[in-house]
Amino acid sequence: MELAAHASGQYPPWWQGCRFDRAIRAWAAGETTEVVRATIQLLLLGEPGQHGTGCIPKSALVEVVPARGLADLADIIRVQHASGDVSTISLKAYSQGRERFQGATIDYLWLDEEPDASIFSEALTRTNIARGPSVLTFTPLKGMSTVVKRYFHEPSPDRHVKAG
Repeated sequence: MELAAHASGQYPPWWQGCRFDRAIRAWAAGETTEVVRATIQLLLLGEPGQHGTGCIPKSALVEVVPARGLADLADIIRVQHASGDVSTISLKAYSQGRERFQGATIDYLWLDEEPDASIFSEALTRTNIARGPSVLTFTPLKGMSTVVKRYFHEPSPDRHVKAG
């Protein structure tokens, strides 16, 4: 829901977090393309062939660019932002390698499940210029990994960790 709100600029009235008053460039990533299609993409778009039934309202969907190599997988989702401009959400998979996470500047990062430290570092670096939010959603099944240690041993005023 958070990524859909940022991409569209359509925030719930109760939302008190970060708000973008302009279109954004975002990445959403998971372990494999199959997992991304079954989780992130499903949440954002809805079932294949029923785009607009997920968290991104159908009225805000501008374009869903298909990916190559896996049926029904989206590569890029373009979303109409309330500002009048178009936000871009790129779907990525850790299995595609660290190199797939190089080069861009993004406003928002969502990593679903824990990536390897090299992918985490590369993806996080992409938010340095915009200083936008980075959201990680995972259960720390790898234990006190390098990624987990960064959040528990390097506190900062703008970092929020919720343990449930």
